[in-house]
Formats: sequence, structure tokens, C-alpha cells
Amino acid sequence: MKTNLLNHGNLTTELSGRAMQWLRKLEVLQAVDSTNSRMMSLAAAESVQGNLLVSTNQTQGRGRHGRQWLAQPDQAIAMSMGFEFRRHASELQGLSLVVGLALLDALQSLGVQKLALKWPNDLLLGGAKLAGILIETVTRGEWLCVVVGLGINLQGAQALSARLNRQIADLSCFEKCRDPNRLAGCIVASVVTYLAAFDEHGFAPMRVQWQQHHAFQDQKLVVQQGDRKISGLAVGVSDQGELLLKTETGMQKISAGEVSID
Repeated sequence: MKTNLLNHGNLTTELSGRAMQWLRKLEVLQAVDSTNSRMMSLAAAESVQGNLLVSTNQTQGRGRHGRQWLAQPDQAIAMSMGFEFRRHASELQGLSLVVGLALLDALQSLGVQKLALKWPNDLLLGGAKLAGILIETVTRGEWLCVVVGLGINLQGAQALSARLNRQIADLSCFEKCRDPNRLAGCIVASVVTYLAAFDEHGFAPMRVQWQQHHAFQDQKLVVQQGDRKISGLAVGVSDQGELLLKTETGMQKISAGEVSID
């Protein structure tokens, strides 16, 4: 799949009115080590509310727990968005789930089907990983600066699957996703809308919606927490975004861990 190039002007025209009101600064980068690392460096010194960094060539992309996000140049979109909340970090526990919903909604609007969400930060296409979310925070005075990082595979899934020895998906079969400006604009608009709702009402009103797209709803799962393993039936998520597991010892709320099918 040959994609068009990201372009500042073309991307801006794809943004919704609400996203344009949110946008303060847009950088379209030909290459970057990590959009999140760059944004976090800025957040330590100044406000990043309304900042958007986008690139299709990220050389040192990061995932959760310091993992590397792998993608060849022009085969994925990496973006980071800056937001500020007057909240404690503990109140933002469901934020990655909200961003996942926003990403799913945006891609569905572009005709992508068979999408599902994996707790807490992955988007699956046909059961294979299509996109990842990385939320990072910096506290500055009474403000909590939140950097929302997204990585979405445009193409190259077959080679990545062989390299990583697990199933990876991409958007190469979806015509409406071939223009990265349209794709990025649609995603940004959706994230801005969902985070505005989250800031006002929290995650609880979106809990049922998230569960409807939960890839492993009502399945037996194993959650790895360091050396500890927790097994149980996935019955949903809490109003705070915790994974709810029905175990032999009762219901457990999981706030962190690596999830796999039992």
C-alpha cells in the first residue's frame, strides 16, 4: 500500500471544529525518536495542552513498561497529544480505555470492521494487534499534564508478525485509511471528543460501551503481575477502568498487569 505523505495543511483540514478549538500547536515530523519522549520533555517545562506531534517515521517508539514499538518508516503513524486536567493521577485510571474507545470509534467511521479492545491499552483487528496506547503524566503545580501516545500500523503486518512471532494487523486493506492525514485527523477529533466527555463525567458512563468491544469478555484469562499470576473469568471492567476477574477466591479488581487467554 502506497500512502500519501503527512502534511501540516492537509491534516489540519481533516480536523473537526472541536479538535481545531483544542489544537494549539501542530508539528508534523519527518522523523522522530519518539513522539511521546519529545512531548514529555516539553511537558516538564511548559504546558502541552493542545499540542499534537505526528510522524510516520519513529525510530525509538515506546510501549508500556519500556517496551519498544517497532515499525518501518512510513508503515505506521505515531502521534502524541497533550492534555491538562485538574485531577489527581489516581482519577485518570480509566483514561487508556477511553482513548481505546476513541480510536475504535474513529476507525469504524472509516470503514474498519472486526475491531476489539484488549485491556488496558491495545486495539485489535481480527484478533491481532493493530494499535497501542501509551499514557504518560507530569505534574506541574495543580495541573496534571497528560501525554496520550498512539501507534497505528498502516502496513507491514506480515513482516512484523514474523519478526515478533505473534499476530500483528495493519490497515492496508482499508481504502479510507490510506491517506494518513485523513486517518490522523479523524483519530485526533475522536480523542478530543472522548476526553472532553471523560473530563466531565469520568469513565463510568463509558464502561458498558467498552465492555461491548472487549476482546476477552466472559473468557478465562491470566494476568501476570511480576512473579504473580492471577487466573479468572473476565466479567468486565469497573467504573474506574479496572479489569474485573471472577476468581476461585472471589471477584478481584486488576489495575495493572499483562493479560493473556488462559
